[in-house]
Amino acid sequence: MLRSLIFLLVLSGFVFGQGTLSIRFYEPVMDGLGLTVSERVLSTAPESPGYDGYYIDLSTVDLSTVDQPAPLVGGFSLGGKPLALTLEPGAREVRIAPAFILKRCHRGAGRWMQGDLCLTPEFAKARGIPEHAGRVVGVADVVLPAAFDPVGVNDPGPTGGDKGGVCSTPFGPEIDVQLTNIDDIGAVHWDADRVAFAPSAVLHNIGPTAIRWYWAIFPSGWNGPELGEHPFLALNFYRLDADGRFTQIGRSDLKHAWNTVNFSCPCAGGQVMWPGCMDVYGVANNSNQYFFGPRDELTAHSAAWDSMGSHFDATPVDNKRDHFDNPGEHGPFEHRLTVATADLLATNARYFAEAWYIAAGDTNVFNSIGYREVVPSFTSNSANGLWTFNFAGAFKQGPAISELPGIERLDTGEGNVLLAAETRPLPGGETHFRYSLMNLDYDRQLTQFELPVVAGSATTLHRYDDGDDNPSNDWSVVTDSGLDGAGGGPGSVRWSGPAVDWGRLVSFEFVSDAAGLPGGEASILALEPSTVGAPAGAGIAAAATPNVTPAAIPVIAIVETGGVVRCSWTAVAGATYQLQIRDEVFGWVNRGVSVTATSAQGEYLELNPGPHGLYRVQLVSLP
Repeated sequence: MLRSLIFLLVLSGFVFGQGTLSIRFYEPVMDGLGLTVSERVLSTAPESPGYDGYYIDLSTVDLSTVDQPAPLVGGFSLGGKPLALTLEPGAREVRIAPAFILKRCHRGAGRWMQGDLCLTPEFAKARGIPEHAGRVVGVADVVLPAAFDPVGVNDPGPTGGDKGGVCSTPFGPEIDVQLTNIDDIGAVHWDADRVAFAPSAVLHNIGPTAIRWYWAIFPSGWNGPELGEHPFLALNFYRLDADGRFTQIGRSDLKHAWNTVNFSCPCAGGQVMWPGCMDVYGVANNSNQYFFGPRDELTAHSAAWDSMGSHFDATPVDNKRDHFDNPGEHGPFEHRLTVATADLLATNARYFAEAWYIAAGDTNVFNSIGYREVVPSFTSNSANGLWTFNFAGAFKQGPAISELPGIERLDTGEGNVLLAAETRPLPGGETHFRYSLMNLDYDRQLTQFELPVVAGSATTLHRYDDGDDNPSNDWSVVTDSGLDGAGGGPGSVRWSGPAVDWGRLVSFEFVSDAAGLPGGEASILALEPSTVGAPAGAGIAAAATPNVTPAAIPVIAIVETGGVVRCSWTAVAGATYQLQIRDEVFGWVNRGVSVTATSAQGEYLELNPGPHGLYRVQLVSLP
């Protein structure tokens, strides 16, 4: 009887018109929630290969009625229970009642594409899993005749919005795109050894010029014909251990952006992000392997990328896409942000998901990157279990290495390198040193890191960590006491090895029988030649006494003006204090500032440290 009814509904769809719902469930997530998908009855070809396709019966829909539901033809069971679904399209979301809501869709006339398929609160409660309301369980596309779209055009923003003004702003050589939030995160696949997941990414064009959002390679898609320049998205994942060690334990390949939603502005979505407009890519979109390629194809500092001969342009090399996302083309972990299960099980560790948009002409690389603390959790509630990633803190702008104290920034003119330094006294007078080095967007790649040490000091327990389990790419260490050199200068600890490309973090540790370092600079060595004639080596500040652990650094002022930094603290008259001043947007303005207190109150004053407006002053050492 059921199949006869389905057959009749299919016929009615052919006669009276239909839309298409295409769904790809994340099967491990559905199984882990006790919602195993079974008894599928498909009724049409999907929009994308590998999805399930269902007709949307529009024969009884009254166009004069807003948000009138339309039944799906065909269906499936969840957790052994048959489910009858109806579809209710909205301006930005689609309700697939009673179980799902399609969120963070990319819109076109009659299209809601690559949306996050989320559980509705009502359905989650009815199935006894209310804590999973809003959980992303798959990806879906909805295509309707344009007449059934409640908006009617390509996501135009507020009714009656001006399509001129900012919506016709010219492109410029410089842009400013800002990452403003990571508002969701979810697992999409896992096995006993690995977990693949993705955060969302919300961004905002805060600059005065328009930004190109073109397709990476021919053929273009439904949202426009333009090919060429577009932003890129890199996803990273970090663990901060209880002892302060910071490790990059996950890196996605490079996602090629392809459509901008353009919300919070009067402009239509599509292939241009106009000034003031915002965009969002959800968990599903940031897991879609169709849009990903290798990171090493991109010159990160300039965002230069060539489609000819790229990952997408396989055989023949003719600047046309040959690599798609058909069933069998990708394994479940390929391209995605993937972390080893063992790396998610550390005791008392903290975890951070980071998203970074890279765009040509971006004037501020540090506001297009951001991160958020999450808590990974595995629940053994089924044969497959369930991995979840729940937020443990608010979104923060800047790279995740900002969680560490004492960050130095080296702007090479060809990209940025960040260095965080910590020290910890050990019993017996020894000192533990740790340096975390982030190659943010320095395309020349790093092959060496060298630190000066006190002449004659002994260093032991040298450690290099790049976050993977591949010993073949680890760097080796060479030490020099310095006593054999002319004049008995400082010694050194030098690591070198296979190149560390942009977007990677590595760390170095050692124990010294000296209390501090001789000061001066650490040095890095690049693999590739400079495009502007710069030397292979560069220096980055390494304080004689690196920062102590964060809890031991008193914050004595947070100053919210760019004109003057003024602060005071209880002091001992005649004692000398070491201070550091951090620009909370761009990093350290100054470190190792010596101030001698003339009374029982120490004072520090600095005029015009910079224009950015938020500074943190900390005491590095006490007398």
